[in-house]
Amino acid sequence: MGYRSDVAYTVRFKSDHDTNNTHSFFTFLAEIKCDPLASSALDEVTVLESRREINFSCESTKWYDSYEEVKAHERIIEIADEWCNDPDNNSGIWYTFARVGEEMEDNDYRQNSGTGATYDYDVVYISRQIVTDWD
Repeated sequence: MGYRSDVAYTVRFKSDHDTNNTHSFFTFLAEIKCDPLASSALDEVTVLESRREINFSCESTKWYDSYEEVKAHERIIEIADEWCNDPDNNSGIWYTFARVGEEMEDNDYRQNSGTGATYDYDVVYISRQIVTDWD
């Protein structure tokens, strides 16, 4: 059966109607499409052009670093990280990535924001719950 995880991430550009952010979003999307590894994940993400968002989520998946499809999604986050860490980039980009594994301590939570951007903590976050079989 194998070890399974729940995974979600979003890459977003500032939500106002700034032309620079829209241009940057489409440039970012073009960079992903031209990247041989990252482009293979495009069929699995939701691209909302009008909102300048790339969203992905899956449940109970085998999220192993050695899997090509995992490498593809991680490449998208890597590209977003590069954009966020560029001090000359004023695109308004930010991202949040979360992975919850089967073990209580196996969580991976990453976020980053570029110049002029602030991520929204409520968009993607990790929450563990206690579930009982009684009312």
